[in-house]
Amino acid sequence: MPLVTMDSTRLSRTFLIYTLPSVAALLVHALNMMIDGIFIGQVMGTPGLSGIYMAWPLVGVVLAVGTMIGIGGGAQLSMANGAGRSALARRYLAQSLVLVVVCGLAGGLFLILCRGWFLAFQGAPDAVVAHGMEYLFVRGLGGVSVMGAAVLPLLVRNTGAPIRATLAMFAGVLVNLVLDYLFIVEFGWGLAGAAAATVAGEVTSDLACLWILFSSRTALRPAPADFRIRPRRMARILVTGFTSMIMYLYMSVVIMLHNFLFMRHGSEVQVAAFAITDYYMAFYYLLAEGICGGMQPLVSHFHGAGARKAVLGALRLAMITIFGLGCALVGALLLVPEVFVALFTTGDPVLAAAAAHGIRLHLFTMMLEGLIIIVATYFQAIGDARRALSIAIANMLVQLPFLAILPRFYGTDGIWLAIPAANLVLTPVVLAMLALHLRREARRTAAPA
Repeated sequence: MPLVTMDSTRLSRTFLIYTLPSVAALLVHALNMMIDGIFIGQVMGTPGLSGIYMAWPLVGVVLAVGTMIGIGGGAQLSMANGAGRSALARRYLAQSLVLVVVCGLAGGLFLILCRGWFLAFQGAPDAVVAHGMEYLFVRGLGGVSVMGAAVLPLLVRNTGAPIRATLAMFAGVLVNLVLDYLFIVEFGWGLAGAAAATVAGEVTSDLACLWILFSSRTALRPAPADFRIRPRRMARILVTGFTSMIMYLYMSVVIMLHNFLFMRHGSEVQVAAFAITDYYMAFYYLLAEGICGGMQPLVSHFHGAGARKAVLGALRLAMITIFGLGCALVGALLLVPEVFVALFTTGDPVLAAAAAHGIRLHLFTMMLEGLIIIVATYFQAIGDARRALSIAIANMLVQLPFLAILPRFYGTDGIWLAIPAANLVLTPVVLAMLALHLRREARRTAAPA
């Protein structure tokens, strides 16, 4: 049975119905990250911010796997549902839940075992290593909750309940906010307290999502037989979502390389400044992912139903929205960077100056990143994993020459400028790829049968 809210005759309204809850959900996730950073920055300063940002890329690996499962499982169940195959959609939902448990346990063990050498590899000083170790240990203990927080809201959204998915995530953020204050400010538990608050928030969100998926109101509630392991369906989920994993790993790799280079050419002050700057990059990145999360079920559904005009309309709305919002955010950041920096630090003028300088150099092409994400997600949503994967990989690889060369000539300024330079190179290529694909699709559709 098709999802009744996916109405191709009123596309703008349908786009808003799916995109606004998706954006709200990912902005909730972004705020969740920033809440940790704000409390840590104000209470612990440079050591705390550099510690959490040197630890975060390893957590990002686990979240990347979760994103792969959530996007892949969501796309498969949405396409099956769009084609009227609700039984198959339920099986894809069940297989995604099995993957959450298996990969969550493995991911938690990965965080605990790999934390020491990972922090040392980035050149973290002893004090920062100690903070990062305790943060990763607690996050590792909650490995299944980390995985569930990445997967379950995406699955709920693809079953036709985007608003309830957002409310589930918001409940987790409220728990994290309250516990962050208690654990970091009142109890002085540092990064271990931040990690514990985050895990508690994730568990809250996970339980709410599971309640939604298995409630009597859910049309796609899986039966016990659907949980029998089906390797072929699991493989299809992972292949479909693989591009999303690469896109999320891209964030982890970029942060890790920047941490390494800032420690080599600067100090932990630059790492902490990068943390502040990158919280705003992550905010926009997750805003773009939120718009993609709203666009993806629509594109997958309409593609499965053969409604090409609706597919193009959803893509156009997504691109206009994310580019416009990106321009507005970049304008505000460049106009008054000190205001945005003050959220994270008020008593360290050296850190504040470094972060404001980083915002000006690092974020002025941020809106182009949104276009790259939208195009990759479009290809993924229509099942063209090859093109989607090529964009995701290129987005990582094109930065490497700039990260290798620019710091040699411009020091830390060269590190700040690497991503903007890469965006200026890659965006025209990605847009040309999309235009060529759409032209071919138009010819194919117009050709007589």
